[in-house]
Amino acid sequence: MFMRYIVVSALCLGVDYGLYVVLIRLFGVTPVLATAAGYLTGLVVNYLLATRYVFTVGLLSHNRLGEFAAYAATGIVGTAVSVGVVSGCERMGVNNIHVAKVLAVGISFATVYALRRYVLFQRGTPQRDNACAQLR
Repeated sequence: MFMRYIVVSALCLGVDYGLYVVLIRLFGVTPVLATAAGYLTGLVVNYLLATRYVFTVGLLSHNRLGEFAAYAATGIVGTAVSVGVVSGCERMGVNNIHVAKVLAVGISFATVYALRRYVLFQRGTPQRDNACAQLR
């Protein structure tokens, strides 16, 4: 599961990072805003790929809208972490947009994977799984 998550995340990182660089270099967007835009775009792509290839069954699998909302909530946490890291780098005088983004990617990846794997897509106890089945 973790290796599939790495592959999906790498594809989404390409979307995220590509948009980040394009927004900064071509449109003059600040690194903090470009971080948020890239991360949120990558979030949607990540959800579509991850729920198909990585986390096929989860707490809210029976309710795709609810599942996406919960997935998006974990992504918003990741966005906040990424924006915080890039903003912190700027305040500390790190002027290289790539250094700031790489740090943000590493920290947010670990945070979001843990939330998704151990909270949103956890395999629970038989009692919890039975309770979830009754919600369907």
